Order: sequence, then structure tokens, then C-alpha cells
Amino acid sequence: MSKASDTDQHQANDAALKRLALSLAVRDTISNSYKNLLTDIENRVCTTEMTMKREIKQGDPISLFIFNAISTH
Repeated sequence: MSKASDTDQHQANDAALKRLALSLAVRDTISNSYKNLLTDIENRVCTTEMTMKREIKQGDPISLFIFNAISTH
């Protein structure tokens, strides 16, 4: 369970949300909010934009919901 957020993939997210009987529209909305995530890494000299590789966003209220749905399977 400690590594659930490290191994989470789009398929695992969708499967977990399906088990919760969420409609396709809701699952698609959630999945789309997790695609093509970018973040900026800043230091004193420059800023670098990076693509996020993990599928659960820290600090996002819905992330705990998805994490729990995956972890309880």
C-alpha cells in the first residue's frame, strides 16, 4: 500500500473508478484531469518545465479518493 501511488497507471485508475460504479462521463472527466500534467522546477538561475509521470497528484482532493479506490482492491 505504501507504493500504491508509485505504481498507479491510467488503467488502474479507471478500473478502480469502475468498481465504484461511477459513470463513464465521470470516469472520463477524472482521467482527463490527470493527463498531460506539467510542473515547473525552479532554482535561482532557471526554471525547467517537466512532465509529471505519476498518476496521482499530491494535494488534489480527488487523489485521496482514487488512492483509496485502488488500495482497497
